[in-house]
Amino acid sequence: MLTALFGPVKAMVQVICDDTEGAITTMDQFTRTNPFIFPIRVTADLIVDGKDEAYETCKAFGGALDNMANSTPVLGHVKGAITAIAGDERKGEEIMKQATRSTLVVGAGVGGFIGGGPVGAFVFSAEVGTLWDVTRAATGGPANGVAKLVVAMRDDEDLSPGEIFDCVATPVVDGVAGVAAGKMADSLYKNNKKNQERASVQQKNAIKQKQINKLEEKIAKQGVNNPETTVKNMCQDAEELKGKVDQVNTKTSSNRRLNGHTACSMIDEEGNKSTGYSTRLCNELKMDRFAQQTSRLCQEHPNISPVLNRALECCAEHMAYENLPNGNPILTYAVQIHNGIVTCVERCQNCMQFPLGNVITDAIHREWIPSALEFVPAAGSYVGSTINGIIYITLQNGGRPMYRKSFQ
Repeated sequence: MLTALFGPVKAMVQVICDDTEGAITTMDQFTRTNPFIFPIRVTADLIVDGKDEAYETCKAFGGALDNMANSTPVLGHVKGAITAIAGDERKGEEIMKQATRSTLVVGAGVGGFIGGGPVGAFVFSAEVGTLWDVTRAATGGPANGVAKLVVAMRDDEDLSPGEIFDCVATPVVDGVAGVAAGKMADSLYKNNKKNQERASVQQKNAIKQKQINKLEEKIAKQGVNNPETTVKNMCQDAEELKGKVDQVNTKTSSNRRLNGHTACSMIDEEGNKSTGYSTRLCNELKMDRFAQQTSRLCQEHPNISPVLNRALECCAEHMAYENLPNGNPILTYAVQIHNGIVTCVERCQNCMQFPLGNVITDAIHREWIPSALEFVPAAGSYVGSTINGIIYITLQNGGRPMYRKSFQ
């Protein structure tokens, strides 16, 4: 497996150590077992050396795939169990141990990544793999990786440059596999968390969207040409009203928080829109409502007198009319806030005396207005592939990051 991955590096080390023959053998194995080089090698063998050599190359590549399957968690365990049931218990046991080693290395990578990021995953996986190899060698099993190097030093045995490379590279490969596994687990966790958040937001949005659809239907019945635009404008006005009330509440002591603030919007034939607020809110925010002492609406209708025990000009309708260029609204609506919830509100008896066009909120009194919506992008997709026991992860981002904005 190491040769299939790092054949050229291993061959370079062998050449430096004056093991030219070993380097040639390594590169021969590399070209036969590397999944990217194999198609080129088998084609060249078939053209130059005939089908027998091509068969040997395919056989070598099949052996590498078989070894990779043995080292794959779960898959290796299943294969080992089947091999043992088929009668070769010794080989089946060895395959299961090989798969168990990979499982421990991958698990160590996930745990190490949680505790210490990529560095923690690398170190922990390399340590676990080395500990496994040393334990097996100490209990009479085959010596692999660092354990083989230790046994050779103990028994005063000579190892070839290629064998030494394999011993040193084994914990490095374990570390890399651990980092890849840790990153994959972390990505899957974050993606799952994001999907849960997305589902929660979409559920909330579904409720809000249902309310918007209901508003559009009711407004359409009032003869509004473009109910969708009107509903969006109402949602935007509700958000702005909440913002202004928040400004008041941050400046006001907790025992004097105010409710019942109102915003009114008017639209004329040319599409001009004007929004006004009630006297109490404007006073809190120190906003000027009229150009003169008396509202423009009262000046144009001097014969109208208060029905309620309060001044005509205190309502939001007067400020909205004040800033409408032609003063001839064809569409009017008002919203009011109570404890952070914005709803439609009908005109008071004072305002009902004035001609304000089609006042749609008179017919949908206390209908809830969603003040904001969250838009969530499509989920990304995670593509994983296993190549010779090392997991590589590719993230294909299918959308932008989550963001929040007013529905307008």
